Amino acid sequence: MARELSTKQLLYRKFRLQGLSKVESAMNAGYSRAMAYHHADRVERGVNMPMWFKRLGMDDETLSRKCKEGLEATKVIEIVLEPDPKDPNKVIRKKIEVPDWHARHKHLETILKVAGKMPKNGVTVNTNIAVGVSHGNAGTGQFTEEEERIRLEMREQVLRHYK
Repeated sequence: MARELSTKQLLYRKFRLQGLSKVESAMNAGYSRAMAYHHADRVERGVNMPMWFKRLGMDDETLSRKCKEGLEATKVIEIVLEPDPKDPNKVIRKKIEVPDWHARHKHLETILKVAGKMPKNGVTVNTNIAVGVSHGNAGTGQFTEEEERIRLEMREQVLRHYK
């Protein structure tokens, strides 16, 4: 039969589940400075924090799965397919799902920090990509040759995606 936790241990658990570090949690729970700094691991074991984290879905397996999902993040964007044949002042638009490079980068950066593999000066990656066409002539149906080529290429991608 499991023993009941002391008031300090209950407070420690509460602060850990709120996201504080082991030392911060121990100090806030009323443990001495020496106990917090030198024996926080012992307090952690006494409260059985791994079990509590697992109950909240914060075990290593779940966190790894969530990290993988974050590295596959997507977002929905709207693209111009072609001028509307019924109304020359309008265009036909389509929503498509594309990789969210910014979110993926932030996820990877967080994973590297947690794993202790992030260099001290950080990592800089340019995640800006061009995905649209100029809307300057969209209402008139007049596109430059390059805009027309991009528009048709994107239209084909969308049509292939939804077949």
